[in-house]
Amino acid sequence: MEEAQKYVWEGAIPLQIHLHESEVTTLPTPPPALILAPRIGYLPLLVPQIKPHFSNALPPGSPDTVWFDYNGLPLKWYIPTGVLFDLLCAEPERPWNLTVHFRGYPSNILVPCEGEDSVKWSFINSLKEASEAIQAIALPWKRNFKFEEFPEVFLKMSNLRLLIINGFDIPDALDFAPNSLKYLSLDYSSLKCLHLVSNQRSLFILTCPLASLNIFGKEKRTPDFSGVPRLVQLKFGGCSNLVEIHPSIGQLSRLKYLDLICCVSLTNLPSMSAEMQSLTTIRLYNDVYGCSKIRSLPKFTGIMKSLSELYMDVTAIKKLAPSSIKYLTALTLFDLSYCGNLKFLPCNMDNLRSLEKLIISGCLRLKLLPRLPSTIRYIDARYCYSLEPSPALVKLSSLLQPYSQWFPYNESSGGVAFTILYRFLQGLLCQKTVNETSTKRKEDEGESITEFQIIIHGFDIPSWLTHQSVGNSISIELPSNWCNCKWMGFAICASASASASASKPIRIGIRARVIALGDTPQNNYVSKLLFGMMPCEDNIWLLYLSRDNWFATVGNGECSQIKVIFETDDSALHVWECGVNLLYEQDVDEFNQTNAQCLIEKLRRV
Repeated sequence: MEEAQKYVWEGAIPLQIHLHESEVTTLPTPPPALILAPRIGYLPLLVPQIKPHFSNALPPGSPDTVWFDYNGLPLKWYIPTGVLFDLLCAEPERPWNLTVHFRGYPSNILVPCEGEDSVKWSFINSLKEASEAIQAIALPWKRNFKFEEFPEVFLKMSNLRLLIINGFDIPDALDFAPNSLKYLSLDYSSLKCLHLVSNQRSLFILTCPLASLNIFGKEKRTPDFSGVPRLVQLKFGGCSNLVEIHPSIGQLSRLKYLDLICCVSLTNLPSMSAEMQSLTTIRLYNDVYGCSKIRSLPKFTGIMKSLSELYMDVTAIKKLAPSSIKYLTALTLFDLSYCGNLKFLPCNMDNLRSLEKLIISGCLRLKLLPRLPSTIRYIDARYCYSLEPSPALVKLSSLLQPYSQWFPYNESSGGVAFTILYRFLQGLLCQKTVNETSTKRKEDEGESITEFQIIIHGFDIPSWLTHQSVGNSISIELPSNWCNCKWMGFAICASASASASASKPIRIGIRARVIALGDTPQNNYVSKLLFGMMPCEDNIWLLYLSRDNWFATVGNGECSQIKVIFETDDSALHVWECGVNLLYEQDVDEFNQTNAQCLIEKLRRV
C-alpha cells in the first residue's frame, strides 16, 4: 500500500514550457521554463512558478487568463497533467514541450479559469459527477486544503471502499462518509471526535497511526466499537494521547489484529472475552517505543481460541495473573522482553499448551522460570541477569559420578540454560510414558527444524558440555553403542557475538550443521536462527537436536564420528567457541531425582 501511494502521489512529469512567440517583446527570446509537474496536479497551479520566469519578456499591461497548448492544441486546464500527457503523447517525450499564453484566451474552446479557486471547485464538481464510480480516495497533506467542503461529495460516494487521509485537521465533514467504507486510514491527522466510526458497519480496517492529540477528544478514549461489528484490523500505533480503549472492543468477533504500538499514555488494556474468537495478534511495541505504562495483561474472561501472538514487551508489567494465562491455550508466541519490573512468571505457564516461543530478554529482575509446556521450542533469555539455575545443579556436581565433569558449575547463565533444557527433556519423557510421540519433526524450506533453542547472555560454553572447542567447529569420536534406545539426541552450543565494529544493532543469521562421518558422510541441516536486533555483546546459543530429527536425515545413525559446524550469514557475527554433548534418558532421570531431593530439603527447612 505504501509503495502504491508513493508511486501515485510522487509521480511527476518534466515540462519544458516556452513563451508563445507572439508575446515575446525582448531579445534574445527568453529560455524555456523547466518544471517538474505532479501527475495529479493541474496546469493553472504552475502559473506562480512560470509567470516570474517570463515577466521581463511580456508586453505591458495586465495579462489575460493564462492558458497552455501542445502543438497548437489548447489544453483543458481541468484535466490532471498526467492524464493530458498520457492522452496526447503516443510516444512519451521527455521533457514534454508546452507553450504558455498570457493573452488571447480561447473562451470559445476552454471553460474560463479564474485561478486556483476554479481548479479546486472543478475538482470537487468532478468528484460529484463521478461519485458513484469512485471506490478509493487518498488525500496527501496539502497546505490550506479545506476539508469541510467535502460533505456533500461524500454523501454521493455510495461505492467508496478505501479512504486514506494524511495530515489534515478533519472536522465533522467525515461524518458524511458513506457506510460502504471498508478501509479507513487517518495517518498524522486529527479529529475533534471519532464518533463517525459508529456508523461504519462495513468497516474492516481502521488505522490511525501517529494521529494528533485531538483524535480522541477530551475523554482521550476510543469511540464505541459496537457500530463496526465487521472490523478485522484496528491500528492506533503512535497515538500518544490515548488513555482508554472503549470496552466494546470485546464484542468484535471478527477482529484479528490489534495494534497499540507506542500508545505511551495507555495504562490499562480492556477485558477480552471468548466472543473475540478471531483475534490472533496483540502488539504493543515496535523497534523504538512501547506502551510503557501498561502494568498488566488484558483480563481474559474466556478461552481465546485464536490468539496466537501476544507482544507485551517494553511494558511496566510486574506480574502475570494466572487467571489470564489459563485462557491462552492457542498462544504460540509470548513476548515479554524488556519488562524491567517483572520478577516472576506464574506457576501455570505450562497451561500454555501451544506455546512455542517465549521471549524474556532484558527482564533484568526475573529470577525463576516455572515449568514450561513441552511444546516450547525457542527461548530468548538474553540479559536476564537475575535468573537462577536449578538448585539441583549444586547437588549434581557433588553426588553424580562419573557425571561430575558435567556440573563443576560456576557460570550462572549456563546453569539456567541447563535447567531449561532438562525441563524440556523431562516433558518429552513424560509424553513418552503415555505413549505419545516424544518429538515432532517440522519442515521449513527443505531444512530440518531443531527441537529446542535457547539464547542467553554469556560468553563461556557451559562446562556440562563435555566436548568443547575454540572456533566455529568441533569433531568428536562417538562411543560404542552410543545410539541405543535411551539416547535422546544432541545438545550443541555456540558462543557468539557481533563484531565491535558494528555501529548499530544488527540482524544476523546463525545455523548449525551436524555432519555424520562414516562410510557415507551425510549432512543434517539444523534450523536457521535469527538473533533479532543483536547488539555487540556476547551470547550463548544452545540447541537440542532430537534423535527423530537426526534419523530423519541420517538414517539409522550408523556413524563413528560427528562434526558440528556453526555458520553465519555475515562476517560481523563471530563464533568464538562451540560444544556438543550426547543426551540420554538416565541423565534426565538423575536430574529430576536430585531436583526433587532439593525441594524436599527446602520444605523441611521451612
